[in-house]
Amino acid sequence: MKVISNPEADTNLKIGSKLYGRLRKHRATQDRFAGLGLLLLTVAVGLLASLAAFLTFCAWFYVLMMIPAGLGIYYYLRRPSLYLLARRIEAEEEGWQDRLSTAVDLSAKRNPREAYSREMIAGYVESIEGRLGAAALSLARKKKT
Repeated sequence: MKVISNPEADTNLKIGSKLYGRLRKHRATQDRFAGLGLLLLTVAVGLLASLAAFLTFCAWFYVLMMIPAGLGIYYYLRRPSLYLLARRIEAEEEGWQDRLSTAVDLSAKRNPREAYSREMIAGYVESIEGRLGAAALSLARKKKT
């Protein structure tokens, strides 16, 4: 029995795939830097707790190891969604002006009451994907002056 695929379902999977891939890659890079910082903090706290425990003959200083563990759990629970990441990039990078978050929102079809054609959504998202492909996303947060 031959299964006929739905062409509309195939295009839904393709709309925004590059956009989501690039945003996930950016978030993964941020996660790697946060993980590296957390690892360095854990090593530093472990060394300080070991030194303090050795000098005072008290093992309670190892309770300090819960600080990096708590920070790590807090970070991974509070990780932004891809939509919030797009909003943050728009706030930090000049020139996006709500285009990136709109593309994420349209490709996810969050509001079913908005009746846009698939061609219009695909065209808009593809134009943003092309612009995103040429842009270099910064990991450093810029302070607004």
